[in-house]
Amino acid sequence: MYFIAKLHPRLVETQTDGYKGKWLTKREKQREIKRFYEKNLQIPLNIGHFDCDRFGFVSPLRSNNVNIGRVIDMFNDKNGELVIKALLYNTHPAYKQINQGVYLSGEKWGVSIWLNLMYENGFDSGPTTKCITHVALTTDPYFASEGTYIYHWGLSEAAVDKTIHELYYDEKNSNCYAMPQLIEKLAGTFLLLLRPVIKFS
Repeated sequence: MYFIAKLHPRLVETQTDGYKGKWLTKREKQREIKRFYEKNLQIPLNIGHFDCDRFGFVSPLRSNNVNIGRVIDMFNDKNGELVIKALLYNTHPAYKQINQGVYLSGEKWGVSIWLNLMYENGFDSGPTTKCITHVALTTDPYFASEGTYIYHWGLSEAAVDKTIHELYYDEKNSNCYAMPQLIEKLAGTFLLLLRPVIKFS
């Protein structure tokens, strides 16, 4: 199952000149989007943050007990917020729990970002860069007040791409940013007869 969710809101403090805080500025969001595609990064999706009170923790992508999916695409939307499209593995035991929680219990699931500081000259040496290492799927997202909940679910990736194209991404909008890999997917969505995706209000 594929879904769209806001991962990192557009925060007022990150728009000030010379911002040095822990969250991502507009430029840093764009850098992370570019890095994701250019490095072919495998950003895992976890339930919760697990051991992440320990600095430097990076989730092992191939651990089936921890990772329940992965990030497929990321972009900045019309509001300048970092949005992800992710795949939730339907083979993972947690899939049934989440699916039933949403449909039977009305649970709201969202995402929380995990950023690590990466040093240019090795561990604890030189300038640092904030890097996304994994995404937590949770009913209690860190930026809950900013609406970092799942927007849409869909069984078809193409259907979710169509929703992104129609509602969240516009190349003419200066807040939007995406790499060619995603733009090509979005450009082809109007040719397809697609299943509707499910919107959560």
